[in-house]
Amino acid sequence: MTRRDKIYKQILEQGISSHLAEGIASDIDKTIGKYEEIANSLKTPISIAENALERQRSFMEMIRNLNIPEKLDLSNFYPFGNEDIIIPQIDPVQNVRIVNPEYITGTKKKNEDGCIFFLEDGEIHHYQIGKLRYNLKGLDEPKYIKMFKNVIAYIPSQKYKIRISELEKNINKKDKCGTNYRVNIGKSAISFKNFLSKNGITNSHPEHKEPIISATDEYITFYNNI
Repeated sequence: MTRRDKIYKQILEQGISSHLAEGIASDIDKTIGKYEEIANSLKTPISIAENALERQRSFMEMIRNLNIPEKLDLSNFYPFGNEDIIIPQIDPVQNVRIVNPEYITGTKKKNEDGCIFFLEDGEIHHYQIGKLRYNLKGLDEPKYIKMFKNVIAYIPSQKYKIRISELEKNINKKDKCGTNYRVNIGKSAISFKNFLSKNGITNSHPEHKEPIISATDEYITFYNNI
């Protein structure tokens, strides 16, 4: 008896008419046949997957059984053979010349420490306006410009107030302008005030509104950081 006949018999036993049972039995038999075809087509890939999993299981078991040292012993490892390697003697005390870059003219660059004024290529720049303009005295820079460049270049960024005598010690000989900073960049220095005004700059700190730069006969105050 075929599978279809067995199905047909079971349907008849449930009280279904023979004509209807014929159709139902045929449909069920065809459906089962399709599932069998699909199952048979999957036997090979399923077998491959099972074998791969088994190999992986064996590999992981081998890894778990390995005794791997935490630190490799390289005492007998010679990448260049067994020849002696001569390492030159190094003098533990070396002559190093330490130079504070803030004392070198023109080293304060844009945005360094959030500077309001900085030097770039020997020119004075403002963090918002850019390069500042001024008139030369013949072929020379006005003294107030030379002094203002000294203040920008030679006052350390971590300081906001310095004695003029201390500032003069730091300035290179070729950049020295004397000690009369008050006259040239102080509160009553007309040329310097006009220079700031013509460039659209107010001598007032953008945050705490104190004068950015002021000078007496003894001190220079420079709030250049923002």
